[in-house]
Amino acid sequence: MFGVIEKAKKVMASYYLCDNCLGRLFALLLTGMSNRERGAAIRKVIAMEYEAKRFKIKRENFYGIKFRKKRTSVKKPQCYVCKNIFDSIDKYVEDALSILKPYQFSTFLVGIKMCDEIVMREEQVLRTCGKSYAEDIKSELSREIGKRIELRTSKAYDKDMPDITIIFDLEHNKIELDVRSIFIYGEYSKLVRGIPQTKWDRYEESVEDIIAKPFIKALKGKGHVFHAAGREDIDARCLAYRPFVLEIKGPKKREVDIESMAKEINKSGKVLVRNLKLTERSKVRAVKKMAMDKIYRVVVSFRDRVKNIASVKGILGTVEQRTPRRVLHRRKDIKRYKKIKSIKWKKVNDKKYIFEICAESGTYIKELVNGDNGRTKPSIAYLLNNPAKVESLDVIGFGEKDGKKE
Repeated sequence: MFGVIEKAKKVMASYYLCDNCLGRLFALLLTGMSNRERGAAIRKVIAMEYEAKRFKIKRENFYGIKFRKKRTSVKKPQCYVCKNIFDSIDKYVEDALSILKPYQFSTFLVGIKMCDEIVMREEQVLRTCGKSYAEDIKSELSREIGKRIELRTSKAYDKDMPDITIIFDLEHNKIELDVRSIFIYGEYSKLVRGIPQTKWDRYEESVEDIIAKPFIKALKGKGHVFHAAGREDIDARCLAYRPFVLEIKGPKKREVDIESMAKEINKSGKVLVRNLKLTERSKVRAVKKMAMDKIYRVVVSFRDRVKNIASVKGILGTVEQRTPRRVLHRRKDIKRYKKIKSIKWKKVNDKKYIFEICAESGTYIKELVNGDNGRTKPSIAYLLNNPAKVESLDVIGFGEKDGKKE
């Protein structure tokens, strides 16, 4: 079984390796030193053995070493594995710092996209001496670049949740930044009809736009994604407060005055927000999974005079709803079964009523009223035997989820 020196000599007989690549073959032996220091120490021991008694070796491996009796090459050779890439680390760091200048961050991580050729050459060398004590070049490059950036910026290296990941693409000789999104939790109320929740080309603005614009400006983000707990129809108001998470992508700034953002949004007169606070990505899934009962106020007009209004209690319990015709172009035609928890009403005149309905999340309220040509069973129109039309619809509250009040 070969020892460290014997393994190193076997490699150096066929290849010239720089100190980093030589030392990395034995990176798991000892601590408190760099691979470059390991490689230099091993090289010097082998050089002494060579001066004492010559043996087969690539003479380039003794570049920079002064022998008493032998002369060595004065031209620095190129490392077989890395092609002297470690000599360029300082340049990589300078280039990265230049790209990072516009960004505000506290933590960072270094990522490396390796050249296939370097990986192949490293594997070839490892076949000569084994992998028992070796570290891969990708890990060393990441660590050495990271140490220098940490020293230059006084920012912390964070493997778990960095503000920015600096990716060095060695194959294409470029640097990319992966900037962690900023997430803001809040609750919104939509005060007007005629604007969608999310961006839609047919409409000039949306709830999403009104909430996102101040944050994009303040955080200098590249884009955003709006995640909400359900949605209301474009022609409906949401007078209760609906939970949402706003994701700001690629932000150059990471600090924001939440209170001033709320004031700016609320000035719109169309949307109100409350309980704004910074959160994490996991909150997106939590908000998306919310399945709260909703309380609606629905103004309904009937074709004929209503005579038996109490019959609407027949919708309490489970109703069957096929996908409404109005959304069939974008939704699969399936049957859904939804629970109607309560219904109250107030008479406006013989042909108009205001209903307050508490229904399970995902219930199509307009179709619950008009029946959608029999696709919703039962419906208010069916129970009253009286064609009905929704004049206006508002979400006025959120009920319970899993037995708990939201």
